[in-house]
Amino acid sequence: MAGYSSVLSDQDSPTTTCALCDSQDNVNWYCNDCQDALCDRCKAAHTRGRKTRNDIVVSIGDANRQEDKPVPEVCKLHPGELCDMYCCDCDTLMCLMCFEQTHKQHNWKRFEDEFTARKQRLKEQMASLSAIIAHSENQRSEQHRANQSVIDNLDNNSVEVNFQRTKIKAEIDSIADAVLAELSSLEEEESAMHEKYCEKSEKKVEELTQLLEKMEMLNTSNVSRLEIDKLVSTTLTSCDEDEDVLPKLPNFVSGDVDHDNLRKMVGEFIP
Repeated sequence: MAGYSSVLSDQDSPTTTCALCDSQDNVNWYCNDCQDALCDRCKAAHTRGRKTRNDIVVSIGDANRQEDKPVPEVCKLHPGELCDMYCCDCDTLMCLMCFEQTHKQHNWKRFEDEFTARKQRLKEQMASLSAIIAHSENQRSEQHRANQSVIDNLDNNSVEVNFQRTKIKAEIDSIADAVLAELSSLEEEESAMHEKYCEKSEKKVEELTQLLEKMEMLNTSNVSRLEIDKLVSTTLTSCDEDEDVLPKLPNFVSGDVDHDNLRKMVGEFIP
């Protein structure tokens, strides 16, 4: 594998230099107002300057650059050195000294190149996630519309069932009222016949009682026996002709509930 020094001739490794003294040592600071990197010595002078004393100077790792370029961190193993390189094999940032000591035989990239690649990869992943979210939201909307359609259909079915129930109840009430009216008419007819029978029976008892009284009177008198027999025979014949027959009980048979037909009348689900 080519060493860092040989590769460096083909790729310009990004370095951070002090904007005031061009030094690359201890460049640990950044002025967000001037958009300049500063070493430790120039940072002190920068914060004392009449025009720059109120500038916002932060650690270079917290820099807020206006251009879309990343700011490398200061190496934790080699203070003053910036991690402006990326080891592809170890997946870590490194400074030039880390490269020379540990990662010299590894594949490496410039920090900015890796940052740009990861930024693009993140952008693609965010686009993919956005597409998944949009698809999920569309599915949820479709599911909501389908659910609402089912609910509306069930509500309409409930209205139809209640309508059918009202119709069937009204028809049953009409039929029951007709049967009850017929029973009431039969009851009135039977009551009238019974009253008529009672009147005839009372009249018959009265006639027979009168006959009995006459027979007792004739029996004590000197009237001939033939006249008594004639009177009795006439009265008994009349009673036989008026003989009444007891009324027959009406033969009423209760109906059975036909659940299958009732269910069809109400309505049913068809698979």
